[in-house]
Amino acid sequence: MTGHRRWTPLPPHHTPTPPSAEDLYDDLRERLPAELRDQPYDQIPQLWAAWSEARSGYDATHLIRTFHLDRALAHRLVALAHERRS
Repeated sequence: MTGHRRWTPLPPHHTPTPPSAEDLYDDLRERLPAELRDQPYDQIPQLWAAWSEARSGYDATHLIRTFHLDRALAHRLVALAHERRS
């Protein structure tokens, strides 16, 4: 059997290890305005979502109702989003 190679199975496919929650939160934290980056880890995903909606034009009332944010924080997010657009 000249010219033929013996079939060998491919090595198993290894998927990369997904990033840890801390790594993901650090990434989100870096994208927040500087004054909001000192929030506890467990608040980062919710704060990021609220920040994203504020940048999309939602008002503080929506952020308070949807994310149960403190009134002052909701208004600050909206103000920061407006500053960023200007």
